[in-house]
Amino acid sequence: MYDETTVQPVYHQQQPNFTNDDAGTSTKKVLTIIGACIAALVAVLLTMFLFNRFQNVRLSNASATGTASTVRPDEQATADGTSAASAETAATGNGAPAFPAAANAPSGGNAPSGGGAVKPGTPAGNNGGGAKPPAQTGPAPVITSFTTPENIDCHNGNFQTFSASWTTKDATKTTISIDGPGIYKTYGPNASDSLPFNCSSAHSFKLTAYNAAGKSVSKTITLQPRNVQPPAAPDTDEAPSVPPTTTVPKK
Repeated sequence: MYDETTVQPVYHQQQPNFTNDDAGTSTKKVLTIIGACIAALVAVLLTMFLFNRFQNVRLSNASATGTASTVRPDEQATADGTSAASAETAATGNGAPAFPAAANAPSGGNAPSGGGAVKPGTPAGNNGGGAKPPAQTGPAPVITSFTTPENIDCHNGNFQTFSASWTTKDATKTTISIDGPGIYKTYGPNASDSLPFNCSSAHSFKLTAYNAAGKSVSKTITLQPRNVQPPAAPDTDEAPSVPPTTTVPKK
């Protein structure tokens, strides 16, 4: 028979044996990995700092001596837009580049020609190269009025003067020419003046207006003389001259 008092077997679950030494070892490994990462990051930052400092010193030395073995792309263009062809023109001093610019050089003149490096401090304004300033543009000038007498009264003499005035639009200067292309005088865009007139014949007066870009427009007025006085006749009221007589003595 089954005896309830029979001792039943007791099963005990074996617990893992963790010690303080194992926990300390894991912590040390984590700290070691973190320290290695920090050291690597510091080394990378230090290397980048030293490299940048070396590059700055190298560029400073190149600028001081006027030569550079290499030029970074962002430093090829000088502040005044001077091309290498302009630099060579300044060196030769005869108004022509020492050698032709490369065919594929950009029109702005920033690419070195002949394979040379761009030198800092290259003078600008030479005839050998560089971009030309854009041509000035603007509206064409207009002569809005040109006022003169209809004709010139010459009753009191053959040499007269008359008043003329004019106004323009979009002009910077005006000129007057008398009987030909030669300029009599230069004026502002709106002006007036007393002009000469010789009553011996008719005369043409040409007004020309110019804008800032050099465009011009002209208007010509021809004036006729009136009441021209005939030339003075020679004075015949004087007594005719009597030829001298000679007296022959009697013998």
